[in-house]
Amino acid sequence: WPWLVDRAPGGDGIRLGGNTWRRGLVMVPRTRLDFAIGGAGYQRFRAVLGLDERAGPAGHAVLRILGDGQLLHSTGPIDAQALPQRVDLDIRGDQTLTLEADFGDRLDFGDHCAFAGAALLRSAVGASGGPR
Repeated sequence: WPWLVDRAPGGDGIRLGGNTWRRGLVMVPRTRLDFAIGGAGYQRFRAVLGLDERAGPAGHAVLRILGDGQLLHSTGPIDAQALPQRVDLDIRGDQTLTLEADFGDRLDFGDHCAFAGAALLRSAVGASGGPR
């Protein structure tokens, strides 16, 4: 299954917590995306993490963010009813940013793991891709 930009398998946008996000990434479990960010001057990574609401009630997954292979954030196991998690992470000096989606307890490829509003920022001010 390919990863998706600005949409989920159920359609355009990313739906989390009753909001639709215009921008972000959606992946199924066992997907890992590595981004070479070294030298670009990025200081922060911001996103809202969760399972897209159109994935269905059986969803159960873990989303992780790593900087240079070191864990910066993990949602822990979340299900379709979990509240979205906002992250604002310090990535100064990191050469690689990694986003991972992994199975929870149910081993379901129907999990639509969302990194909504995902943004790399060069300063601590500003936001991108907020809900409509």
